[in-house]
Formats: sequence, C-alpha cells, structure tokens
Amino acid sequence: MTRRFLWRLYSDFLMPSRLRLYEKLLEEAGDRGYELHSVASFWEVIKEGGPHTHARYLILRHDVDTDVRTARAMFAIEQKRGARASYYFRLSTLDVPFMKSIHQAGSEASYHYEEIAAFGKRRGCSGREEAGLTMPGGVDELLLQKGLPLLLMIG
Repeated sequence: MTRRFLWRLYSDFLMPSRLRLYEKLLEEAGDRGYELHSVASFWEVIKEGGPHTHARYLILRHDVDTDVRTARAMFAIEQKRGARASYYFRLSTLDVPFMKSIHQAGSEASYHYEEIAAFGKRRGCSGREEAGLTMPGGVDELLLQKGLPLLLMIG
C-alpha cells in the first residue's frame, strides 16, 4: 500500500512531463508506417476484415484518472498528427466540453465504467441490474443529454 501511494504521489506531482516523448512516439510510429487508431476506429478495421497481415497498427487509448490538463495536451499532439484516440474519464475528471471537442474531432470520449464495476463488486453484486445502479451521479444520462455516445470500456 505504501509503495503504491508513493508511486502515485511521484507520478501525479513530481514526475517530469513526458509529453514530448509521447509526441516523438507518434511521430516515429507514423514514420514507420503505423496506422494510428482509437479503439472504435480499430473496431471498424476488424469489421472490414482486418487487421491485415502486413499493416501496422497503434491503438491510442487513455484513462483520464487524475489529470485533465495532460489529457488536453495529449489530444493537441494527436490533432497535430491527425491521430484519433479513445479517452475514458472518471467521475472526478468528467469535462463535458472537452469530451465534446474530442468527439467532434473524430475521436472517442466516454465514462470509464471501471468505477461502477468496482462499486458493484464491493456490494457483492453480479450485475448492474442487481446493484440497482443507473450510474453514479447519472453519468450515462448526462453524457446522452450532452450528445456524447456511451462507450463501454471496463478494466
């Protein structure tokens, strides 16, 4: 527990920014012929008969657990490269205007359902219905009202 706490403290507050490294990763991937995909756009590749043997894919998926500012910076980098990505927010990081921007740019933004799974697990529930949950704080309804799709990503 102490080790995990110290790592979280370091990674959230003391670790130097790795945004330039992320930008270089995307640049290098593009230079080496990788297709940059979000979870949903890669699903489209699969539905169309892929992935193809000689193609290279890099799927960009981000959990926005604590730092919306860094997520915004990553999104800006992806926009420069023409990349699409998937972003999954928690209750504590929901930023509907930013999520709309992500969605309007062709990427995905939704709620990270891990929180509801953990809640149900703590209560000993075997499913959402048994727990009597509609989502903490009505997140699903909020996202739908704001015109954002609900994308399921657990884990």
